[in-house]
Amino acid sequence: MQPKILAETMADGGTLQELTASTPLVSANQVFRIWRPGHSVVLKVYGSEARRRREGHALDALVKVDSLPRVLDTGGEASLSWILFEDAGKWNLQSLPENPGLAHRAGAILAEIHASDRSAFSNLSRGIDQEWIGVDYTATLRRLDRYRGRVGVRADIIQ
Repeated sequence: MQPKILAETMADGGTLQELTASTPLVSANQVFRIWRPGHSVVLKVYGSEARRRREGHALDALVKVDSLPRVLDTGGEASLSWILFEDAGKWNLQSLPENPGLAHRAGAILAEIHASDRSAFSNLSRGIDQEWIGVDYTATLRRLDRYRGRVGVRADIIQ
């Protein structure tokens, strides 16, 4: 199943907006906003179960940060892993200077994250596994292949 088909299924007749560009890259994450009657949610579809586990580990460590979007549901369909979040609204770094309330909220979120127990985030205790290493290794080589000429790496070495 493709991520967009999963999102359309979860929208159940609601409106769907793709927040990430469709990409042919293997193991790329995709994010969708789904408008349902009366509210909207955000669906993140992971390129691998290892990526969902790693992000789930970080979200578990940040569960006490009040301002972060709440996880509504998690699951898997065929080869896809996903998390459904409450919608935190549309905002980005460019909108912060024009909206002091939003800037204050972003600052409060960052302060709470910085005050969190850093050992809870360690991927050395959990999170890094063989699947994650395989996905990350492949993604790193793919990126390196795009820039190998700039860094002087021969194509046969990448292969």
